[in-house]
Amino acid sequence: MFGAWTNLTDLKAANTLDALVTENGRSTIKHYLQDVGSTFGLCNEKYEWDLSWERFYQGDTTRKRLFSFGFALSPWQTVPYKEYPSVGKFEGDRFDPRRWMPQTMTLPFLEMRDDDAFWAARRVAAFSDDMIRTVVHTGEFSDPEAEKYLADVLIKRRNTIARVYLPAVNPIVNPRLDADGRLQFDNAAVSAGVAEAPSAYHATWSQFDNATGQTRPIGDTQSPTTAMQAPAGLPTGADSYVEVSLSADSSEHPSWKQPIRTHFRRDGSGWKVPRSRSDRGPHGRTRVWAVRRTAARSTRCAARARAPSGRRAPGGRAPATRCRRRARSRARSSIPPLRSRTGSRTAARAGSRSARAARPRRRPCQGAA
Repeated sequence: MFGAWTNLTDLKAANTLDALVTENGRSTIKHYLQDVGSTFGLCNEKYEWDLSWERFYQGDTTRKRLFSFGFALSPWQTVPYKEYPSVGKFEGDRFDPRRWMPQTMTLPFLEMRDDDAFWAARRVAAFSDDMIRTVVHTGEFSDPEAEKYLADVLIKRRNTIARVYLPAVNPIVNPRLDADGRLQFDNAAVSAGVAEAPSAYHATWSQFDNATGQTRPIGDTQSPTTAMQAPAGLPTGADSYVEVSLSADSSEHPSWKQPIRTHFRRDGSGWKVPRSRSDRGPHGRTRVWAVRRTAARSTRCAARARAPSGRRAPGGRAPATRCRRRARSRARSSIPPLRSRTGSRTAARAGSRSARAARPRRRPCQGAA
């Protein structure tokens, strides 16, 4: 998502870095994108193709141009670019994040789901117009028109990303439950101005057993706003848990009917969202949500595996053979390791892969960082 926003076509695992940092006594993981010399169209020279529309090796478009003797134009050849020497081929009017691609396919790009895109789109949408223009201004452009153009394109691409991905899933975020049982939350798509407010919000309340994962129904509530009162019967004891499933009615966005689940724990000062769980997913999803995401991934992989080997499954990006290999790898990973020569060979192969990954790689595009 961040690559699509800035046109970081040289996006691959070697150009990312995760670091564990401690701030104010709390340890968090920070994600870094490095080697960003291909951003803002800098990797696309005057007579080169726009690398965000095609990969380096893409058989269908290559054959199309070959057999038509170049008369069959690719989409990027009809884009009215406004080029500056300090910006390159970078535009926001024809930009579609669903069709954007890096020059080489990467596993996170292939595995991205709608909820992953929702999480990333919220991060992108958090940049206001003033923030974007301030950041661009730090580049000290000698041409004020180029500086303005770059900021305008980034704003257009940010708006497109928010419009495409924020309403694609249930956009309820930041649930809060006060001591008096008043539930409040936000709608990320409505707050960003890319969707109309739904006609009603629904909440299903259950008492949650954190030890066994079992639930006991408490009641249902609904409200036309992003606030509602909990039903009678909430547990009052310390360390009690409740599970709340939230959904919304929107004729324009049927996916909002799919509930998201959040949990609250009772302590001395009221209800709080547990923060110590290690299985929390993107945008505050708890364990139940993570399990549903895993099941969705398995279903999608199985559907691709039914496609002919080496071909793209309907609606998928990865070849079916890759899903089969991944399924076999996950199956092997669930078997306890044995002290045998097979395990040694596996360890040796893993070490060999690590050694190859540590080697410096030649980058096809060398732009200004």
